[in-house]
Amino acid sequence: MSFQKGNANRQRSQKHKNGTIYKPDKHGLDKERQTTMKQLEFPGLCERCETQLRWKISYDKYKPLTGDPRRCERCDNKRITRAYYSCCIPCGESLKLCCKCLSKLEIDNR
Repeated sequence: MSFQKGNANRQRSQKHKNGTIYKPDKHGLDKERQTTMKQLEFPGLCERCETQLRWKISYDKYKPLTGDPRRCERCDNKRITRAYYSCCIPCGESLKLCCKCLSKLEIDNR
């Protein structure tokens, strides 16, 4: 087993290998939705969070927010209209926080 105490070396190769590259059109994802997802902008995020969301979009893991807006963790108003955001964009800009991970950052004016 690979998790034995004191056994740092694994005896076998990786069990599940990715043999092929992910293709978003393989399972019938419509082109219109695919192009709109790629054109999404993420204001008020740090580089790390933005690359995470770009990865989710490219591998078809991004789930947009549906229904009513969510509540902001800073001002407690229902202003969050984007998926994966924790605070609203005005709070993030005023407090200089990333709106997803709530870490301090310098926000670029895009």
